[in-house]
Amino acid sequence: MSIFRRIGEDLKEAFSKIPVMSTLLHLDVILVFGALAFMLVNYFLNLGIIGDFIGAFSWYIFIVGLLMCWANRNTQFLYAGLYGYAAYQLVTFFRYAFMKYGGFSFGTLVSVVIYAGLGFLVMSKVKD
Repeated sequence: MSIFRRIGEDLKEAFSKIPVMSTLLHLDVILVFGALAFMLVNYFLNLGIIGDFIGAFSWYIFIVGLLMCWANRNTQFLYAGLYGYAAYQLVTFFRYAFMKYGGFSFGTLVSVVIYAGLGFLVMSKVKD
């Protein structure tokens, strides 16, 4: 058995012992794509200070959703979520690059590479 699968099983065991997390195990896909959707809506509509607070909170919900997908062995949704976040960061990169007073954002470019690379690694582990 691979380490990837063993860590997923350990995550499932740990999450099932915590009452709140065991409830969230069934909502893994909704957490991932709901958080991504809110990040995109917040990015394009610019909801102000409340959007900034909830946008940061949605990133943490996104990470918890990814861990839940890993624990439930929903690897298709796991790498789709990672690629989705990489696409979100790519949109951010191009928006900053082509703004009137924008510039080159190296941090978002690194985020694109990291999340797309993680998505590729997960996708390659699905074949195991």
